[in-house]
Amino acid sequence: MKLYMFILFFPILVFSQTINILELVEQKEKLGKIDTAIRIISENLPKANSKFSVYKMLVKRGYLYMSKNNNLDAELDFEKAIQIIPDSNQAYTAKGYLYLKLGRFFYSVENFDKAIANGNKDISAFFCRAHALWDIKDYEKAMSEINKVLLSDKNHPDANYLKGRIYARTGRYKEALPWYNLALYLQPQYKIAEVYGYRGIALAALGEFDKAEEDLQKSIDGGMQRDEITFAMTEVQRKKYMKGK
Repeated sequence: MKLYMFILFFPILVFSQTINILELVEQKEKLGKIDTAIRIISENLPKANSKFSVYKMLVKRGYLYMSKNNNLDAELDFEKAIQIIPDSNQAYTAKGYLYLKLGRFFYSVENFDKAIANGNKDISAFFCRAHALWDIKDYEKAMSEINKVLLSDKNHPDANYLKGRIYARTGRYKEALPWYNLALYLQPQYKIAEVYGYRGIALAALGEFDKAEEDLQKSIDGGMQRDEITFAMTEVQRKKYMKGK
């Protein structure tokens, strides 16, 4: 009877130990002690008694490596995790984030596809897949993904902004404006200058030069020195000058 009870509760015990280790790791991470957090996982990985425990620790260590820009080690941990439990979504999601960060957008889409197919319903996965699709210029699919995000959260700041960017990139400047307007109210302060810049570009394309100049000036004053924004300002001022002659 005692042996039976031990066998019955052994998986729970292993799961509990894993949780305790990961809780300790997260405490160290919050304190900024990333190297210590990595060391704790590395020391405990050989002691793990289940595939699930190894999987969870590898995914967590991969994210920690990624936070230190140790991207090769992060990729290796995520790959090892996938080999252990191929039908779980967490490692695929992690690889999606990693490849998005590294600008390897096709791989990012591929891994978010697998993560979502394996059950990831988190809104950030759908948004990041949309962002990767945007970066590979698959605007139709990117828009489809953005609409899924907005169906779940109509006030998602980045989704509203990216929807405006997609409309503008495909030449639909008038349709872009309401999304830029909404993004200005939803985006954090540090990103407002960027939104002004791209709204200014859209206004310039529509021939609304006074409004465009105002937005572009706010963007530049806010620290945005991207070539497309400074070039748009030069063009707006040139066209206003020519119009006034």
